[in-house]
Amino acid sequence: MSRFTRIEKLESRRRDDNEMLMLWRKPGEDIGAIVLAANRAGLYESGDRVVCAEWYGDDDLSAPRWIRRFKTDLTEIENEYCDRTIEKLISKDQPKSTGRDYDMNHLSTDQLTCGMAIRWP
Repeated sequence: MSRFTRIEKLESRRRDDNEMLMLWRKPGEDIGAIVLAANRAGLYESGDRVVCAEWYGDDDLSAPRWIRRFKTDLTEIENEYCDRTIEKLISKDQPKSTGRDYDMNHLSTDQLTCGMAIRWP
C-alpha cells in the first residue's frame, strides 16, 4: 500500500460523532457488498452511521466521505441522486394498484350512500 493511499485512508476515517459516511453504488449493485467492502477497507467502524445511495450517472461515483448534512455537504447532483434513491425505496414499499384507485376514505358512509341513490321519474 502506497503512502498516499494510507494517508487518504486515515483522512477518510477522521469524523465527528454527528457525521455519517456517504457511500455510492450503481443501480442494481448489492448494498450489503458495498457497505461490507467499505468496512473491510477501514472506512468505518461498528456503530458508525453509513448511508449508501444509488449513483444514476454514467460518470464515476463520488468518493466515500463523511458528511453532516445532505443539503450543504453534497453537490446538487449528489442530492438529486439521494432524493431519487429515497423515492425508489418509498415506492418499493407501497402496494401496487391493480386498477383505478379512487380514494374515498375522506367521505362518510352517509355521503357515499346518498351519492349512489338514484331517483326514478
